Amino acid sequence: MWLVLRPQLPVFHVDNFSVSNLNATLPTFTANWEANLTVRNPNTRLKIEFSELQNFVFYDEDYLLASAITSRPFSLETKTSGVISAKLSENNKDNLVENWVVDKLAKERSNGSVSFNFRMLVWTTFRSGLWWNRHLSMKVLCEDLQVTFVGASGNGNIAANGHRDCLVFV
Repeated sequence: MWLVLRPQLPVFHVDNFSVSNLNATLPTFTANWEANLTVRNPNTRLKIEFSELQNFVFYDEDYLLASAITSRPFSLETKTSGVISAKLSENNKDNLVENWVVDKLAKERSNGSVSFNFRMLVWTTFRSGLWWNRHLSMKVLCEDLQVTFVGASGNGNIAANGHRDCLVFV
């Protein structure tokens, strides 16, 4: 049946990715990230239901932050799009981010921009009517999001033309 329905994975696209209140002065590391993504269902026969999401922010391959698993179910009918918004905050009260990572990030920040990776784990169900469904978990990788900071402020955004498509793996 899977071959007859010809399922296609959803398409994720970063519309906006911003950082505010970034402070990477040792021993302090604080920041707020906000991501807005468009997700599109390219299928002509399958509805996609999204049951749970977990968001992560990385600097290079170094883990900075993860959100709790959120259960805000939504679904996309065939050939439709929706928006996923995520907000993550780090105050490093538990010192989860190594000092050398913060130092490296601060050095890159002093050049005016920093490249982050935004990743998600997504739990979905592909559904065709009432009689057929398939559960899949996916990894969504939105890599090399170049955030440009204004002056010495801790606030920055991806460039207007910095919209990025994300990779999706099952």
